[in-house]
Amino acid sequence: MSANAVISAGNTEIGKSWLEGYAPPSGGWDECVDANGQVRPHWRDAIDIWEHRGAEGRARRRSAADRYLRDNGVGHRIYGDGEEAQRPWPLSHVPLIIDADEWAMLQDGLIQRAHLLEAVIADLYGPQKLIRDGALPAPLVAASPGFLRPLVGVEPLGGYHLHTIAVELGRGPDGRWWVLGDRTQAPSGMGYALENRIALSRGVGNDLTELQVERLAPFFQTLRATLGGMSSPQTARVGLLTPGLFSQTYYEQAFLARYLGFLLLEGGDLIMQDDALFIRTVRGLRPLDVLWRRLDADFCDPLELRGDSQLGVPGLVRAVRAGNLVCANALGAGLLESRFFMAFAPALSRRLLHEVLRIPNIATWWLGDERAAARAQSTDVATVRLSAVGSGLPVDGAQAIDQPISGSQGVGQLPDALSVMQEVVRLSTLPSRAPLDDGGSDVAAGVSPRPCTLRVFLVRNGPDWVVMPGGFCRVAETADTRALSMQDGSRSADVWVRSANPIAPASLLPSPSTVSIRRLPGTLPARAADNLFWLGRYAERAQLSIRLTRAHLNRRLEGEAFDDPTLAFSERQLALWGVKGLESDDLFERALMPNIDRAHQAASSIRDRFSPDAWQILNRFVDQNGRGELRQLGALERADAALTMLAAFTGLIADNMVRLIGWRFLKIGQRLERAIGTNQLAQTLLDPKAPREALDLLLEVADSTMSYRQRYSVQTEHRSVADIVILDPNNPRSVVFQLERMHRHINEITDHKAFDQTSDLQKQSFGLWANLHALSIEDLPVSAHHDLDKALNSLSQAISDTYLIALDRRGNRGGLQTSGPI
Repeated sequence: MSANAVISAGNTEIGKSWLEGYAPPSGGWDECVDANGQVRPHWRDAIDIWEHRGAEGRARRRSAADRYLRDNGVGHRIYGDGEEAQRPWPLSHVPLIIDADEWAMLQDGLIQRAHLLEAVIADLYGPQKLIRDGALPAPLVAASPGFLRPLVGVEPLGGYHLHTIAVELGRGPDGRWWVLGDRTQAPSGMGYALENRIALSRGVGNDLTELQVERLAPFFQTLRATLGGMSSPQTARVGLLTPGLFSQTYYEQAFLARYLGFLLLEGGDLIMQDDALFIRTVRGLRPLDVLWRRLDADFCDPLELRGDSQLGVPGLVRAVRAGNLVCANALGAGLLESRFFMAFAPALSRRLLHEVLRIPNIATWWLGDERAAARAQSTDVATVRLSAVGSGLPVDGAQAIDQPISGSQGVGQLPDALSVMQEVVRLSTLPSRAPLDDGGSDVAAGVSPRPCTLRVFLVRNGPDWVVMPGGFCRVAETADTRALSMQDGSRSADVWVRSANPIAPASLLPSPSTVSIRRLPGTLPARAADNLFWLGRYAERAQLSIRLTRAHLNRRLEGEAFDDPTLAFSERQLALWGVKGLESDDLFERALMPNIDRAHQAASSIRDRFSPDAWQILNRFVDQNGRGELRQLGALERADAALTMLAAFTGLIADNMVRLIGWRFLKIGQRLERAIGTNQLAQTLLDPKAPREALDLLLEVADSTMSYRQRYSVQTEHRSVADIVILDPNNPRSVVFQLERMHRHINEITDHKAFDQTSDLQKQSFGLWANLHALSIEDLPVSAHHDLDKALNSLSQAISDTYLIALDRRGNRGGLQTSGPI
C-alpha cells in the first residue's frame, strides 16, 4: 500500500483531506509523514488545526501572509543573464516543525560546532599551530579566497573572531541531521527568518501560542545586547555595514537595522582617521565602535584588501589592527566557509575540543591526501568532485546526479591538492503548497513533498553561544534540490520549534530598570540626510505635476477647446516640468510615475528612518503600478489615486516621524520643492498675457482655492491671487510660508557649538525669507519670480554643501561614495 493510500485510509481523524494525495518519495525521509504513511506525532496538532479551518480559511490566511510581505516590500534581488530584478519574498506557507527533544540535540551540537569554528579561526590568524603541526595543509589555507594575509597576527578587539554564525543543515534518508556547510563570512537570513515568522503569524493567528512554538525575540535580544555591549558608553553606536541598495539582501539589512536600532551604513558613510572609524554625519564626524558587516571581507578595504572595491572604507583594516573597532564577524572569518574545512572538521574537533562532533559533516575527502582519495574512490555513496576552496551545497533530489552540479564546472582541471570529493546528499522532504494565484486561489490543489534544508543562526553571548529557536528553511520549488538557492527560485519556510511548556511573552523592549531617558537627536549619516531631503523633494514634485496634469485633463474633459489659452499656458508649464504628450495613453506611466519612482528609491535607501506604515503606503502603490493593477484606470483616475497615496504618505510621516534631524531634512526638501514649484507655476499663470481663468487654475493647483474664497469674492483678481500664493504668511501653501518654515528647520539642525556666530546658511535662508516677507504685492518687482527661482536653487546648493557633503574632522569636504552590487 502506498503512503498516499495509508494516509487517506488511516488518518481521517487528523486531516485526511489536507494530506490527501501527499506521497513522499520512497526511500527518503519526510518531515511530516513516516515510512508507514503515519503523520509524525509533533505534526498532528498542527494538521488538525489546519484541517478544521477548511480550504477557504486556509487560502484566506495564506493571502494575509502574502499581502503582508507584498505591502512591506519584503524581497530579494536576483542577478543573472545580465539582468537584475527585485523579486517578492517567496514564502512557503507550511512551516518546518521540530519537537523539543530533537531541537535540544541540535542546539547542543550547534553550540559545540561554534566553539570549534572559533578555535580554528583564532589559530589560523594567530599562532597557526594547526598548520605547523600538519593538522591543516598550508596550501589549502593560503589558496582560500577567504584567507586575508593582512589580518594574520591581528588580535580582534573583544577577543573573539566570530559573533554570528549560520550553519546549513540537511536531514538524510536515515533521519539524521548533517552539517552541509558553515556561514561565517557575513551570514544572511536571520532577518528573513523573522519576517517569515511575522508574515505567517498574520495567517495562523493564535496557532503559535496554542502549539507552544518558541519565540524568536529572545534571540534578537541577545544579538542586540552582544553587539551593543561592545561599544563604549560614551558613543554606544553600532553600525550595520551594507553593500547598498542593490545588494541581494538589502531589504533584510534595512529591516534588521530598524528592528535592532542599529545605524544602517554604506562605505561612503564612513571614514578612517587617526586609526579609528568615524561616521560622516550632518554635524561632522562621530566615532563608531562596532561594525556588523554584511559585506564580504575582501570588499571592506580597497587599500589593503581588494583594490577595485568601491563599497568599503579605505583604512578599515588599519582601524581594526589598531584595536579601535570591533568588526563582526572579524575580517577573514570567511575562510571557514571553504569546503576543505569539512574534510578536517572531525579530526579538528577531537584535537581542539577533545570531543566527537555531535552533528557530523557530510562526507568530504581532500584529494590531496592519498589515503583519503582512495577512500573516496571506494565509497558506495554518490559523490561529486568540487573545488576545495569554494563553497556550496552538493545536494541531490529524488534521483542521483552523475554530472557536476552548479558551481563545479571546470573543477576537473584543478589539481588534486585543491579538490575535494564530497558526498551528494539526498535531502528530506517537507509538505509544500503551490503559491496562490493573483485572485487568492490555489493554483493547484493539495500539498507536495519538496526537498528542504535548514539554516540555523547562532549569536555569541560572552564566551558561550545562543541558538535561534527556529531558523530559515529553504524549500525547493521542484523535486530537484539543485535549485536550493533563493537565486534559483526556491521558497522559504518558517521553522517552528515546539516546546513542552507554555511560552512566555518576549519583546525587544528593554526593562524599565535599564532605560535611561535621552532626548538627543541621534546620529544622522550625511547619505541618509541626502535621501530624506530628496524624498521630500520628489514627493512634492510628484504632487505638483500631478495636480496640474489633473486640472488640465479635467478642463479638457469639460469641453474646453484645444486652443483654449488657459490650457495652452498649463501645457507650457507642464512641458517645463517634463510632462508632455498629454493625449497619449501612457501619460501617467511615462511622465508622472518617474517622480514617484524616484521618491520610492530614495525611501528604499532609508527604510530604517521612517514609519513602516508610511513605507507601506508608498510601496503598495509602486508595487500595484509595477504589476499592472492600475492599467485599467484612466489617466485621471490614476492621478487621483496617486495624489491620495502621496497625501497619505506625507500625512503619516507628519504624524508619526519623530521631530529630530532626519524629519527636518525631509521637511526642508518638501518645503523647498513646494516653494520652487509654486513660484514657477505662478510665473507662468500670473503672466499678464494669461487669461483670467489661469488665476483659478493657479489657486486650484496651489490648493488655495478655499482660502481665497473665504477671504475674497468669488471673482479672482490678479493682485489678490498673487498675494495669497506668494506673500501670504498664513497660507501653508504660499512661497513665503515655505521660506519661513525652512529657515526654522535650518536653525534647529544647526550645530551651534560648531559655529561661533550665525552660519552662512542661516544668514542666506533668513535673508531670503525676510526680503520676501517684507514686500507687499505692490512692491513685488516684475523680475521677482525669476530672481526667486535663482535664490531658491542657490539655497538648495548651500544646504547640500553645508550638510549633505560631509566634512571630515579637519574641515575638508568628502564626497559620498556611490554603492553598487558586489
